[in-house]
Amino acid sequence: METRHLDLHVPKGWAQCSTRELEMIAEEMNRSQMMASLSRYHPFDWTEIKTRLFFRFAEVTIVSQYVYDGDETDARYGNTTFVCRHPSLGKETFELQTWQVHSFMEQLAWLDATDAKGRALPMPKILWPYHERLWHWQWKRWKPEKDYYRPGELLDGLSWQQYRLANDWMEVYTNASNALIAEREKHAKADVERIRSLAEQQENARLEVLAQLFYVSDPAEPSKVKPAPRRLLRKISEVEWQVIMFWWSSMMQYLKEQYPKCFKSSDKRPRSRSKQQPLPIELYTRSMATLQKYLGGLTEAEINAQTAHAILRHLNDMAVEAEEMEKIRKKHK
Repeated sequence: METRHLDLHVPKGWAQCSTRELEMIAEEMNRSQMMASLSRYHPFDWTEIKTRLFFRFAEVTIVSQYVYDGDETDARYGNTTFVCRHPSLGKETFELQTWQVHSFMEQLAWLDATDAKGRALPMPKILWPYHERLWHWQWKRWKPEKDYYRPGELLDGLSWQQYRLANDWMEVYTNASNALIAEREKHAKADVERIRSLAEQQENARLEVLAQLFYVSDPAEPSKVKPAPRRLLRKISEVEWQVIMFWWSSMMQYLKEQYPKCFKSSDKRPRSRSKQQPLPIELYTRSMATLQKYLGGLTEAEINAQTAHAILRHLNDMAVEAEEMEKIRKKHK
């Protein structure tokens, strides 16, 4: 019998995923969330998601499956055999047993990897997944004489105002989403009116985030930008939005690495409320006057027009200077 070798490729990490593979992850996550919202007996399950993703990533089609009398070593995985096809083999089939599928799934551990304390690991850097200037074909039919822009791969070109608003609205979106999931988990006891209200908040926040990321510049004043029309933003599907959130999460981690003082936090709780120190990012964004003074008297509009990277760099430098001054003060105390 001829031995055939088949390379069942799966991505080894987030950064290795193509745009289509990121969309596959989003599709399976959305599917699992939808099923969980419909039935309390079908909870969100990463094992189920990774099983489906393995077959999709590896381009394996299940033709049929049957149960066999496995030995004790297979008991923990079940005793199902999958009859499969792969494009490279034409119409020829091959078999995969459940334990083999689980073995391949170990290569997808990065999808829900956690640290020693059970916390999800930070999202590694992902470059902007959609490279089309006008987003995709749906947009190109609408007023092609206008140039619509999306953010640079590492948030290049995004203004401080755009970043700040996108970040604030993303927090609103996340809070509404978490509340929506919690409400839907109640099933029969769920408040239908509250679900409707939260869904509206979620959709509005999503559009506000996208409005800061996709914009058109004013030919008369290139420094001024306007959000893309809402009717275009609504064309972005739930799957594409989920991929954008993957990218946004990776960008937040990237910014934390680039400007650590702006996102510095402590696990220690303050002994009293009066001693609680706000984060640098909170302290200086709340006090525009302080930032204006540090930047040589720039107006609020001028500060908002600067790039997010430029302002974060200034905030990081301000935090470093404040720490150095505090060290000097304590040394001479």
